[in-house]
Amino acid sequence: MGKGGGAQNTQSQLVQSQENLMNTAASESQELFSLGLPGLQTAESYYNQLASGNQKQIFNAIAPAVGQINTASQSAATNIANTLPRGGVEQMAQANLQQQRAGQIGNLATQAYTGSFPALASLSEGTLGLSNNSTSNAVSASSAAGQSNAALMQAQAAGKGSTLGFAGSLASAGGQLGSAAKDAAAFAA
Repeated sequence: MGKGGGAQNTQSQLVQSQENLMNTAASESQELFSLGLPGLQTAESYYNQLASGNQKQIFNAIAPAVGQINTASQSAATNIANTLPRGGVEQMAQANLQQQRAGQIGNLATQAYTGSFPALASLSEGTLGLSNNSTSNAVSASSAAGQSNAALMQAQAAGKGSTLGFAGSLASAGGQLGSAAKDAAAFAA
């Protein structure tokens, strides 16, 4: 096999490698999408509850954080009752504590509501972004494989054309040689 055959073999191997890369990237894209979709659906549901503006849904969504605020406030109330003397000072401290607790819960609900809109807008930037990147890689590999395949076909066609051109040249030379021999025989006679 000549040099052209070796180049065509290398080109074929390159096309095969690019097709393998395309298949791998497409598979990884689907896998990332499948892994990320359940988390995305959970996050979307959570932020949709917050963005609804429905107070019951908002407080259901922030219930774990409200529980922590209430636990901390209860501990602080017990500490106030155990350390401050009974009377106006204790009552004032307990009232301030309840006001702080209510303020923290109100701020939490407001922040959850207002923060839900940007969170919903940016959900797709994480896992789905990776999936899209893998899909883009697969498309690029597919395009490169197609271009390499086209280059391989052109090289093969050029090789066949060169071979046919050589054969045509030989036939033409043989015809010219035969014609020259015929002319020489006629001239000699």
